[in-house]
Amino acid sequence: MPCTIDCNSFPTQAEQLKAVADVKVTAKKRAGILDVFRTYKNFVSHMERLLENSTSTQARELVDSAYKQIADGLFEILFFLEKSFDDLDPKEVLNGHIIIMENGHHFYSQVSIFKNPVLVKYTKQAKQIYDKHLSLYVKTIIQRPLGKLLEFFEGIDQLLQTRKDEEVGYQISYNKNALRKILAQYPSAVVRKGLEQLHERIDKHFSDEEGLQPVVWRGVQEELITRYHHFESVIKRCYPQSDITLGFTTEDLIISFAHE
Repeated sequence: MPCTIDCNSFPTQAEQLKAVADVKVTAKKRAGILDVFRTYKNFVSHMERLLENSTSTQARELVDSAYKQIADGLFEILFFLEKSFDDLDPKEVLNGHIIIMENGHHFYSQVSIFKNPVLVKYTKQAKQIYDKHLSLYVKTIIQRPLGKLLEFFEGIDQLLQTRKDEEVGYQISYNKNALRKILAQYPSAVVRKGLEQLHERIDKHFSDEEGLQPVVWRGVQEELITRYHHFESVIKRCYPQSDITLGFTTEDLIISFAHE
Protein backbone atom coordinates (compact mmCIF):
# COMPACT_ATOMS: atom_id res chain seq x y z
CA MET A 1 0.00 0.00 0.00
CA PRO A 2 1.44 3.44 -0.88
CA CYS A 3 2.33 5.95 1.80
CA THR A 4 -0.81 7.73 2.98
CA ILE A 5 1.00 10.78 4.35
CA ASP A 6 3.37 13.32 2.92
CA CYS A 7 6.65 11.54 3.56
CA ASN A 8 8.78 14.62 2.87
CA SER A 9 7.10 17.05 5.21
CA PHE A 10 6.08 16.90 8.86
CA PRO A 11 4.68 20.31 9.80
CA THR A 12 3.48 18.95 13.15
CA GLN A 13 6.97 17.67 13.83
CA ALA A 14 8.44 21.07 12.98
CA GLU A 15 6.00 22.79 15.31
CA GLN A 16 6.87 20.41 18.11
CA LEU A 17 10.60 20.85 17.63
CA LYS A 18 10.22 24.62 17.68
CA ALA A 19 8.11 24.43 20.83
CA VAL A 20 10.73 22.25 22.51
CA ALA A 21 13.52 24.61 21.48
CA ASP A 22 11.57 27.59 22.83
CA VAL A 23 11.01 26.07 26.28
CA LYS A 24 12.50 28.19 29.04
CA VAL A 25 12.13 26.31 32.30
CA THR A 26 13.99 26.81 35.58
CA ALA A 27 13.69 25.24 39.00
CA LYS A 28 12.98 28.57 40.67
CA LYS A 29 9.30 27.66 40.71
CA ARG A 30 7.33 24.51 40.04
CA ALA A 31 5.97 24.28 36.50
CA GLY A 32 3.77 21.16 36.49
CA ILE A 33 3.47 19.23 33.23
CA LEU A 34 5.14 21.20 30.46
CA ASP A 35 3.04 21.68 27.32
CA VAL A 36 5.70 20.05 25.13
CA PHE A 37 5.49 16.88 27.22
CA ARG A 38 1.72 17.01 27.25
CA THR A 39 1.42 17.16 23.44
CA TYR A 40 3.96 14.46 22.61
CA LYS A 41 1.48 11.63 23.11
CA ASN A 42 -1.03 13.41 20.84
CA PHE A 43 1.63 13.71 18.17
CA VAL A 44 2.48 10.01 18.41
CA SER A 45 -1.20 9.01 18.38
CA HIS A 46 -1.80 11.10 15.28
CA MET A 47 1.19 9.66 13.41
CA GLU A 48 0.36 6.08 14.36
CA ARG A 49 -3.19 6.49 13.10
CA LEU A 50 -1.87 7.81 9.81
CA LEU A 51 0.44 4.81 9.45
CA GLU A 52 -2.09 2.26 10.65
CA ASN A 53 -2.84 0.86 7.19
CA SER A 54 0.46 1.74 5.57
CA THR A 55 3.23 -0.71 4.67
CA SER A 56 5.60 2.01 3.54
CA THR A 57 9.07 1.49 5.05
CA GLN A 58 9.98 5.06 4.12
CA ALA A 59 7.03 6.48 6.03
CA ARG A 60 7.84 4.41 9.12
CA GLU A 61 11.48 5.49 9.06
CA LEU A 62 10.52 9.15 8.76
CA VAL A 63 8.00 8.91 11.58
CA ASP A 64 10.45 7.08 13.86
CA SER A 65 13.06 9.72 13.09
CA ALA A 66 10.57 12.40 14.12
CA TYR A 67 9.83 10.54 17.37
CA LYS A 68 13.55 10.45 18.16
CA GLN A 69 14.19 14.10 17.37
CA ILE A 70 11.36 15.37 19.53
CA ALA A 71 11.98 12.93 22.41
CA ASP A 72 15.68 13.83 22.45
CA GLY A 73 14.66 17.47 22.80
CA LEU A 74 12.27 16.67 25.64
CA PHE A 75 14.87 14.77 27.60
CA GLU A 76 17.40 17.51 27.00
CA ILE A 77 15.07 19.81 28.95
CA LEU A 78 15.22 17.43 31.93
CA PHE A 79 18.99 16.99 31.63
CA PHE A 80 19.40 20.77 31.51
CA LEU A 81 17.52 21.04 34.79
CA GLU A 82 19.75 18.38 36.34
CA LYS A 83 22.89 20.19 35.23
CA SER A 84 21.64 23.42 36.84
CA PHE A 85 21.35 21.92 40.35
CA ASP A 86 24.88 22.90 41.42
CA ASP A 87 23.95 26.58 41.12
CA LEU A 88 20.63 26.36 42.97
CA ASP A 89 19.64 26.68 46.61
CA PRO A 90 18.04 23.64 48.34
CA LYS A 91 14.46 24.84 47.73
CA GLU A 92 15.13 25.28 44.02
CA VAL A 93 16.79 21.86 43.80
CA LEU A 94 13.68 20.35 45.39
CA ASN A 95 11.55 22.14 42.77
CA GLY A 96 13.83 20.68 40.10
CA HIS A 97 13.28 17.16 41.39
CA ILE A 98 9.51 17.76 41.31
CA ILE A 99 9.51 19.10 37.73
CA ILE A 100 11.63 16.21 36.49
CA MET A 101 9.54 13.63 38.35
CA GLU A 102 6.21 14.93 37.08
CA ASN A 103 7.29 15.27 33.47
CA GLY A 104 9.24 12.00 33.46
CA HIS A 105 6.26 10.18 34.91
CA HIS A 106 3.89 11.85 32.45
CA PHE A 107 6.02 10.77 29.49
CA TYR A 108 6.28 7.22 30.80
CA SER A 109 2.60 6.78 31.63
CA GLN A 110 1.32 8.35 28.42
CA VAL A 111 3.77 6.99 25.86
CA SER A 112 4.29 3.46 27.22
CA ILE A 113 0.97 2.42 25.64
CA PHE A 114 2.76 2.46 22.29
CA LYS A 115 4.89 -0.62 21.63
CA ASN A 116 7.08 0.92 18.95
CA PRO A 117 10.71 -0.10 19.82
CA VAL A 118 11.87 3.48 19.30
CA LEU A 119 9.39 4.69 21.91
CA VAL A 120 10.07 1.82 24.32
CA LYS A 121 13.66 3.04 24.60
CA TYR A 122 12.47 6.48 25.68
CA THR A 123 9.79 5.26 28.08
CA LYS A 124 12.43 3.16 29.85
CA GLN A 125 14.63 6.22 30.08
CA ALA A 126 11.73 8.29 31.44
CA LYS A 127 11.07 5.65 34.12
CA GLN A 128 14.73 5.64 35.14
CA ILE A 129 14.79 9.42 35.41
CA TYR A 130 11.55 9.44 37.40
CA ASP A 131 12.80 6.74 39.81
CA LYS A 132 16.12 8.54 40.29
CA HIS A 133 14.52 11.85 41.20
CA LEU A 134 11.83 10.24 43.35
CA SER A 135 14.63 8.74 45.44
CA LEU A 136 16.49 12.06 45.60
CA TYR A 137 13.31 13.95 46.47
CA VAL A 138 12.46 11.51 49.28
CA LYS A 139 15.97 11.65 50.76
CA THR A 140 15.76 15.44 50.73
CA ILE A 141 12.22 15.88 52.03
CA ILE A 142 12.63 13.63 55.08
CA GLN A 143 15.26 16.03 56.38
CA ARG A 144 12.47 18.41 57.36
CA PRO A 145 10.88 16.39 60.19
CA LEU A 146 13.95 14.34 61.20
CA GLY A 147 16.92 16.49 60.22
CA LYS A 148 18.98 16.41 63.44
CA LEU A 149 18.34 12.72 64.00
CA LEU A 150 19.39 11.84 60.47
CA GLU A 151 22.46 14.05 60.77
CA PHE A 152 23.48 12.35 64.03
CA PHE A 153 23.35 8.84 62.60
CA GLU A 154 25.00 9.95 59.36
CA GLY A 155 27.85 11.20 61.53
CA ILE A 156 28.11 7.77 63.14
CA ASP A 157 28.12 6.13 59.71
CA GLN A 158 31.07 8.31 58.74
CA LEU A 159 32.90 7.36 61.93
CA LEU A 160 32.34 3.68 61.26
CA GLN A 161 34.28 3.98 58.04
CA THR A 162 37.47 4.34 60.10
CA ARG A 163 36.50 3.20 63.63
CA LYS A 164 35.28 0.00 65.18
CA ASP A 165 31.72 -0.25 66.53
CA GLU A 166 32.80 -0.16 70.16
CA GLU A 167 34.89 2.99 69.62
CA VAL A 168 31.94 5.18 68.59
CA GLY A 169 30.61 5.65 72.13
CA TYR A 170 33.93 7.09 73.26
CA GLN A 171 33.63 10.08 70.93
CA ILE A 172 32.32 13.14 72.78
CA SER A 173 29.87 14.05 70.02
CA TYR A 174 28.52 10.49 69.85
CA ASN A 175 28.68 9.11 73.37
CA LYS A 176 25.65 7.74 75.24
CA ASN A 177 24.65 11.12 76.62
CA ALA A 178 24.76 12.68 73.14
CA LEU A 179 22.64 9.82 71.82
CA ARG A 180 20.07 10.16 74.61
CA LYS A 181 19.92 13.92 74.05
CA ILE A 182 19.19 13.62 70.33
CA LEU A 183 16.65 10.84 70.81
CA ALA A 184 14.82 12.89 73.44
CA GLN A 185 14.02 15.43 70.71
CA TYR A 186 12.06 12.83 68.74
CA PRO A 187 9.35 11.22 70.88
CA SER A 188 6.42 9.55 69.17
CA ALA A 189 4.14 12.62 69.25
CA VAL A 190 6.77 14.89 67.70
CA VAL A 191 7.57 12.42 64.93
CA ARG A 192 3.92 11.88 64.05
CA LYS A 193 3.23 15.61 64.00
CA GLY A 194 6.24 16.18 61.78
CA LEU A 195 5.10 13.51 59.33
CA GLU A 196 1.58 14.92 59.19
CA GLN A 197 3.04 18.30 58.24
CA LEU A 198 5.32 16.61 55.73
CA HIS A 199 2.35 14.90 54.10
CA GLU A 200 0.62 18.26 53.71
CA ARG A 201 3.77 19.66 52.12
CA ILE A 202 3.98 16.80 49.63
CA ASP A 203 0.33 17.37 48.69
CA LYS A 204 1.19 20.97 47.81
CA HIS A 205 4.28 20.02 45.84
CA PHE A 206 2.58 17.82 43.25
CA SER A 207 -0.31 18.55 40.91
CA ASP A 208 -3.38 16.34 41.11
CA GLU A 209 -3.08 15.55 37.40
CA GLU A 210 -0.40 12.90 37.77
CA GLY A 211 -1.70 11.54 41.07
CA LEU A 212 1.82 11.13 42.42
CA GLN A 213 1.13 12.13 46.02
CA PRO A 214 0.31 8.60 47.32
CA VAL A 215 3.27 7.15 45.41
CA VAL A 216 5.65 9.72 46.87
CA TRP A 217 4.22 9.23 50.36
CA ARG A 218 4.77 5.47 50.14
CA GLY A 219 8.34 6.18 49.07
CA VAL A 220 8.79 8.42 52.11
CA GLN A 221 7.43 5.78 54.48
CA GLU A 222 9.59 3.04 52.97
CA GLU A 223 12.69 5.23 53.30
CA LEU A 224 11.84 6.12 56.89
CA ILE A 225 11.31 2.48 57.87
CA THR A 226 14.64 1.57 56.27
CA ARG A 227 16.32 4.35 58.24
CA TYR A 228 14.53 3.26 61.42
CA HIS A 229 15.91 -0.26 61.20
CA HIS A 230 19.35 1.14 60.44
CA PHE A 231 19.17 3.35 63.55
CA GLU A 232 18.20 0.32 65.65
CA SER A 233 21.10 -1.67 64.22
CA VAL A 234 23.60 1.12 64.92
CA ILE A 235 22.40 1.50 68.53
CA LYS A 236 22.66 -2.24 69.10
CA ARG A 237 26.15 -2.43 67.60
CA CYS A 238 27.69 0.76 68.97
CA TYR A 239 25.92 1.09 72.33
CA PRO A 240 25.52 -2.53 73.52
CA GLN A 241 23.81 -3.16 76.86
CA SER A 242 22.85 0.52 77.11
CA ASP A 243 19.07 -0.08 77.06
CA ILE A 244 18.79 2.98 74.81
CA THR A 245 15.92 2.79 72.31
CA LEU A 246 14.30 5.09 69.79
CA GLY A 247 11.44 7.21 71.10
CA PHE A 248 9.09 6.16 68.31
CA THR A 249 8.16 2.96 66.51
CA THR A 250 7.56 1.87 62.94
CA GLU A 251 3.84 2.21 63.63
CA ASP A 252 4.41 5.95 64.05
CA LEU A 253 5.92 6.05 60.57
CA ILE A 254 3.05 4.27 58.84
CA ILE A 255 0.43 7.01 58.79
CA SER A 256 -2.54 6.67 56.45
CA PHE A 257 -4.67 9.57 55.24
CA ALA A 258 -8.30 9.44 54.23
CA HIS A 259 -7.83 10.61 50.62
CA GLU A 260 -5.17 8.03 49.76
